[in-house]
Amino acid sequence: MIFFLSASAVAQESIPVFKTQSDSIAYYSIQNLMRNHDPLAPKLIRMDSLWEVQQRIVRTGIIGWKYSYKPDASFVLLEDLMTGKVAAKDVTKLSIVNYPKKKLPEVLWRCGAVEEIELINTRIEKLPKQLSKLNKLHSIEVYNNRPSRRLRLSKNKNVTFLKFRSDEPQKVPLNYKKFKGLDSLDLSRNFLTEFPVIDDNKQLKQLTLSENNITLKNLQIRPNNSLQALYMRRNKIEILPEAIGNLTALKKLSFNYNEIREVEPGIGRLQNLEELSLYQNKLTSIPKSFYELTNLKVIDLYYNQIEKIEDDIRKLKDLEVLYAANNKIFSLSDSIGELRNLKELYLHHNRISYFPTSLSRLTSLRVLRFNDNYFATFPDPILSLTNLENLDISRNRLQSIPLEFGKYEKLRILVMTENPWEDHDTITALAKQMRAHGTLVHLNSMGKEIETTQQE
Repeated sequence: MIFFLSASAVAQESIPVFKTQSDSIAYYSIQNLMRNHDPLAPKLIRMDSLWEVQQRIVRTGIIGWKYSYKPDASFVLLEDLMTGKVAAKDVTKLSIVNYPKKKLPEVLWRCGAVEEIELINTRIEKLPKQLSKLNKLHSIEVYNNRPSRRLRLSKNKNVTFLKFRSDEPQKVPLNYKKFKGLDSLDLSRNFLTEFPVIDDNKQLKQLTLSENNITLKNLQIRPNNSLQALYMRRNKIEILPEAIGNLTALKKLSFNYNEIREVEPGIGRLQNLEELSLYQNKLTSIPKSFYELTNLKVIDLYYNQIEKIEDDIRKLKDLEVLYAANNKIFSLSDSIGELRNLKELYLHHNRISYFPTSLSRLTSLRVLRFNDNYFATFPDPILSLTNLENLDISRNRLQSIPLEFGKYEKLRILVMTENPWEDHDTITALAKQMRAHGTLVHLNSMGKEIETTQQE
């Protein structure tokens, strides 16, 4: 997995904007209940239920956020520099806040050691060529800058990280060709409707475009062999276009919280892709082109409307994590047993009532969650998965569990709450046995679990 981190940590305050007043009331009521929850209180609150309701509101009830920004506490304030409280030669991080002029302050050019600059609530018209003379400067972050027109960029080879945040998309640059040294560009939360021009940014490895209004309709982008990570969560995308396939170096691709219902075949050209995420979209099946991504290690399809895991899943030989929970899955292909590298499988909140026998061949599996499904009898294929460390079988229709589970020495967590157990005494004895060798077992509701533990 590839991580690209910003060096700065500007403090921000975010206030959610709700679709309806009832969503707002419910959200804050649940927050208060969860914050003040006492697990030992006589009237217990189902925390998992509250969490589900809160997440539903986050997914569907929040239509946007309002943000304000404060300077990073580790940065020197411009006021302290200008008053001589801090010497220019000692400044490595500079915060320019509420600065009313259109040009960067002259004192900046004396800060030869500066590495990072942040602009907050400014009116700067241009990032000038003179910035190139600050040889150590590698990061510029711009928050709520309001020039008279779109911010202009001059030639620069030193800056590798650039971030913009604005509620005025017409003020944010769309073409970054003059910043030749960029390896990370963050344009999240700018209300953008267009994909930026990055064709000439040959060093760019990460592009973040989350929380905008981009649709990708009529996307035109030249073949790119440098970009390794693209994040586009919370946009307005309905169709993944063919042109996405031009980003052939991509290793990580995220389209969480969009409206994607169709994927054009071009994505199948991303043969370097290792992680693909479409959490909460509108897919009704796994697109055929996904099965061409044979280097995938992680695929996240949570909260879609998928009904089947089909035979072609066997093509993803390197897959290590499959997130397919919160769909409408009722059928799991027998070919899933060919995913010998699979370590984590999440199938909870679906409509599954049986597992194919081939599941027993997934001996690398460490995490298996199939809670909130329709299992009436315990699926025997699981009995071969002796390397399991985390298993959740809660909220099915199970009446018994094989006693062999008492010998699963690697199992660290077993959740089996809210099943209609036929012989509760046997189940309780099994739980006690497993706890004795270190397994954390969740058997009953929180209150009953505490009572049982105290009685033991």
